[in-house]
Amino acid sequence: MAGAFCAWCLAVGGWAATISGIVSDGDGTAVAGAQIGARQLESNLLFQAVSGEDGSFRLESLPAGLYSITVRRAGFADFFQENIRLADGNGTLRLNFRLRAAEGQTVVRGEEELNPNQFVLRLDTNEILRELRRRGASADLPREFRAEQNYFGGVYGQPLREVEWLRPRTPLREFHGTLYENHQNSAVAARTFFTVGDYLPSRRNQYGFTVNGPLARPGASFNAAWSQLRDTGYVNGNVQIPRPEERTPLTADPARRAVIQALLAAYPQGPPNRATPSSPRLHNTNAIRDITSTAFSTRLDLRWRERNQIVFEQRFRDDTEEPFELIIGQNPLTLMRPQSYHLHYSRTLSPRTVGRFSYHYDRLAASIEVTDSYRDLLAPLGYDPAPNFGPGDFSGLGPNTDYPFERIENRFYFAPELSYTAGRHSLAMGAMLNRIQFNDSLNEGSRGTFAFQNNVCPDNPHLADGETQEAYLNFLWGCPSSYEIGLGDAYRGFRHWEHAFYFQDTFRWRPEWTFSLGLRYEIMTKPFEVNGRTPIAFDADANNFAPQFGFAWNPGRGRTVVRGGYGIAFGAIHPLLYQRARFNPPDLLLVQVQFPDLLNPLSKAQDSAVGGKRSELKINSPDLTSPYVHLYTLQLQRELPSNFTLTAGYVGERGIKLPVRIVGNR
Repeated sequence: MAGAFCAWCLAVGGWAATISGIVSDGDGTAVAGAQIGARQLESNLLFQAVSGEDGSFRLESLPAGLYSITVRRAGFADFFQENIRLADGNGTLRLNFRLRAAEGQTVVRGEEELNPNQFVLRLDTNEILRELRRRGASADLPREFRAEQNYFGGVYGQPLREVEWLRPRTPLREFHGTLYENHQNSAVAARTFFTVGDYLPSRRNQYGFTVNGPLARPGASFNAAWSQLRDTGYVNGNVQIPRPEERTPLTADPARRAVIQALLAAYPQGPPNRATPSSPRLHNTNAIRDITSTAFSTRLDLRWRERNQIVFEQRFRDDTEEPFELIIGQNPLTLMRPQSYHLHYSRTLSPRTVGRFSYHYDRLAASIEVTDSYRDLLAPLGYDPAPNFGPGDFSGLGPNTDYPFERIENRFYFAPELSYTAGRHSLAMGAMLNRIQFNDSLNEGSRGTFAFQNNVCPDNPHLADGETQEAYLNFLWGCPSSYEIGLGDAYRGFRHWEHAFYFQDTFRWRPEWTFSLGLRYEIMTKPFEVNGRTPIAFDADANNFAPQFGFAWNPGRGRTVVRGGYGIAFGAIHPLLYQRARFNPPDLLLVQVQFPDLLNPLSKAQDSAVGGKRSELKINSPDLTSPYVHLYTLQLQRELPSNFTLTAGYVGERGIKLPVRIVGNR
């Protein structure tokens, strides 16, 4: 078992069923220590268990209702299953889970850092492509395509433009609550094969509570939840460090000598412990990393006069990662703070007519900074901000050159809808009016980068004219080969609107035949920068019509159902596509200096013999439009004895006008 686990649950209500099963990997081998969580959707109650050595688990005394299941285990991708229904009674539901292996952790500089776009966009297309290359496509089988939702990317289980709507619940009549604590400790964890030296401690604590119940007013209830994750432990990895004979600066200049001495102190002390003839500076070491994630949410359900319902939900999360630093300054401090506020109002206008209105405000923020340890290392030497150093033969010093970095994205959704039932027809029509605000301070190389290569060193009196020396010697002499820095104010604020209007008709033609027809129309206005500092080349995209069609056939009204559907779904031109035009001169300049002064690198920037400015331009195509996909599916479902269901299906898509970074002349 990978760690100790304990949980205390306090609840009031009638207990009913049991969920049990086996957790295994892709080869069918039992997975021990997997955390299984079952959350009842009506009350938000959370029940947890941990799989044993044989992979078995058991969740007992579960109240009847609809559940979502989450299975997590280090080294495997998270597993989710929704809409698991438990009926009244003392029965046992058997569920077996097979986990896919997650990509192994790597500690190469920068590789472990998450792309901040993944937090801002919720899903980053680069991450999706990486997953597809690693384990192949994992297709989902949608039951049908409906005009109320956008299915762009949904075939792969990751709809990029999905909006999570609130659904009114029946107000609670009893109080429920949970209190839980989950602890994992390296004292009982397996040792990794590649670890050198003692296995250093790590521990994870996850704790929180939920509480749900009625309010004083009849027809009103609330849900509240709070949780915190503290993950502290050592990360193991390989770096290239100076050998003992390479830890003394060679320059005689006191100021340069102080800089080189400070930079050498950033590397782990002692000789390399994994040295080989082909890699004489290879060193394996450990560094502490601390991750804190705090989340809380509240929900209020209010129903009065049986015709009106209001739902309000608030969510907030604060993720802070104090990174591991095998070398001082290797990785940045990462702060992520997503939050959302959702309001839904529905009114029954007549027995056949229901009106709804939803308002969503989502704020997604990312901030990535140089660590205090790296800043404190270089600030006394006059470097502010702290630049990167690439000594060539040693691992580089400093995180990604794009940091510090801050991004804030605000999204405002306004969505009215009217539904009407007329005989065999269920009609729905509505709209989504979305305002997007995108604020970003990304700048390429704003801290500057010194590179040391096999080159000449004018400060070394022992070299003949034009004679070169190895990169690490140039580093010890304080003779950088080049310096590059991005100059200018990169902060930009982009704005645009995205609108959608839809109509949907679902009708039962005959008892065994049901059809759905829908049409969705989308428009994206032309983006603009709030201060007019970055022009946008393309115009508004206003011709996006997306038809939807589906059917369900139950021959003989028996246990077999045939489903099929076709639809078109449009993507979006996200600010990440067009905001890079900000890097064009004269607003931003990328200055490159050859053989710069280590203490004053821009002193030679005006010398045409050794300096240069960027000539590359980042330009968006004037005919850039929203990408779209054709979606189609055909499925066969058969109910089997003992509550089993067999589903076989085909789903496909064809993408058109997908954006590419470069259009080449072949």
